[in-house]
Amino acid sequence: LRAALARSPVAASVERIEDPEAFGDLEVARAVERAGALACLDSDPLTAVTPLEALALGTPLVCAPAPALREVLGEETRFLRAAGDAVEPAELADALADALLAADDPRERALRLA
Repeated sequence: LRAALARSPVAASVERIEDPEAFGDLEVARAVERAGALACLDSDPLTAVTPLEALALGTPLVCAPAPALREVLGEETRFLRAAGDAVEPAELADALADALLAADDPRERALRLA
């Protein structure tokens, strides 16, 4: 996944936060607020706070199929078939492309905020 991202023409515009605990809450919140989409690929997230914050801001989500995330994030989230290193780069790329298109769609944004 890292290699595919490095080759991507949009690599420079991608901000990866692999360890949110290494950042302060404010820095993570600002990153989520500026994001065109948020991908949460961890198979066992300790918390859904960052995805919930993204949802509250209307930021499109692409998430691992973790039961805790499915329970709280709802139908407007794009769930992947696998998590972590098992995520297929093509599936992730398609999901992120859909999420980024949805970011600019007023109807989709209204559904995420509902």
